[in-house]
Formats: sequence, structure tokens, C-alpha cells
Amino acid sequence: MAEELYFLKLNTDVAKTKLIHFLNTEDEFSYREYINKHSDKSLIFDYILKKIEVNIESLSRDEFMSIFYWLYRRIESLDSNLNYTDQEEKFHNELSNYGMELFFEIPSKTPVRKFHSVLDDYECQTRDLEFICKSEEFNDFLKYAICFTGELYLFLNKYYYEDENESEIQKEIDKINFNYGKHYHELALKKFMTTYEYNLETINSLPPLLEFRRNTMHLPSVSYPDELSDLLDRENDLIDLAGSYYYFLDLKEKLGDYCGTILRLHSF
Repeated sequence: MAEELYFLKLNTDVAKTKLIHFLNTEDEFSYREYINKHSDKSLIFDYILKKIEVNIESLSRDEFMSIFYWLYRRIESLDSNLNYTDQEEKFHNELSNYGMELFFEIPSKTPVRKFHSVLDDYECQTRDLEFICKSEEFNDFLKYAICFTGELYLFLNKYYYEDENESEIQKEIDKINFNYGKHYHELALKKFMTTYEYNLETINSLPPLLEFRRNTMHLPSVSYPDELSDLLDRENDLIDLAGSYYYFLDLKEKLGDYCGTILRLHSF
């Protein structure tokens, strides 16, 4: 697994009945044997089972990750005849069967880092969002994130892409303002304005980079000169951060009307 971020819905009752029984399975790829081989002895089999019996939400991040990885590796080992797509489908089904429904993934390092960047900004203005939280708290963060990255996207549309078609993004922001009040948008605008001048400076500094790109677009491969590397990094950072808007929007849609507990697992 590469660096990814996984979002799961937890079902305490299903975990209490089915997951405990499954973790107790003794075969050639048992959970007990797995954590004995792959942990630093900080994971204790009986203690993990007792915690799940009370409430799976009491597990630590490392304990959750050990179950997550074990199940993934178990399928790889015992169902090696399946192709990658079928293994992934079985992995999702097994997680759901045992009380941990994997409903969304952010698939690579850059968007994962951007997610955490927006989350850190939100937490600085409000409160920490633990890796296990209630869906209501998570939804509040998503409203902020959509407003913030949406405003950034509108900024790029105006000054970078020179595309005035902003209706869909603006509609999402307006919908949040109408349904939930302007609090989340105001928080987002507060953060957005702290980097506005820097972002505008980035856009105004890009002509040499864009000119170099136009002059070399016919070449099969291009190495950017050192004097343009900082501009390239700033351009990519701005575009990637704005682009994370679609991850936040998809997350909100996948979450839907779910009321319960959300688990975030960060895989490196």
C-alpha cells in the first residue's frame, strides 16, 4: 500500500459479534500470529479483543491499522488466485461484514497531504478532529473544506485559467450558506485571505514558466531550469490544493445522511 487515507464507518454491534469471532480464527494466516510477527509487542491480542467486546471505537490507531493490514494481507495470501480488482472487492466486503465499512479513499501522497493541510487549518480555528469522530463533526469540517477549496478554485478560474464559468462551485458554496448558515464560509474566507496576496503574487510571477512550457511543449521530455523550479513548486501547490475540492465534495456525497462514527486511517 502506498500513502493513502481511508475513511470507514464503524458498526459497534457487528464488530462485537462478527469481528471478534473472525479475529479468533486459527489458520495459516491468523490475526494472533500476524501481530506477534509484525508488531513491536505493543499490540496485545487478548486486550484488543476485550476492547472490541466493549466498543470497537476504543481501539487505538495502531490497533485499527493492524486489523486493517492483516485483513488485506490475509486476502493477498489466501486468495492469491484472484486478480487485483477481485481482491480489492473482497477486501471492501470483508471490512463491511465485520463492522468497518470502507466508504472512501484518497489514493496518493499529494492529495492526502492537501487533505491534512486543510484539516490543520480548520483545527487551528475550531477544535481538533480526532481520527475517530462523529459524523456530525466530520460533516462540519467538510462544509468548511468545500468552501475554502471552492474559493481557491474560483480564484484560479479568474486569475489562472481565465475561465469565468464558476456556477457549479459557487452553487455548492451557496448551498452550504443557505442550509447551514454562513459560519463555515466565513471561517474559510478568513483562512483564504491570509494567503491571498501570496497566491496572487504566484499567479503574477508565472509568465516565464508558462512561456518556457509553450516553447518546449513539442519536446518529448523537458527538464525545468533551476530558476523556474520554485515557480513550478508554487504553481503545483496552488493547483493541487484547489483540486482537493473534488475530494471533499465526493466525501460529503458518499457520507450522505449517515449518522454514526467515522474512522480515518492514514497509511504510509
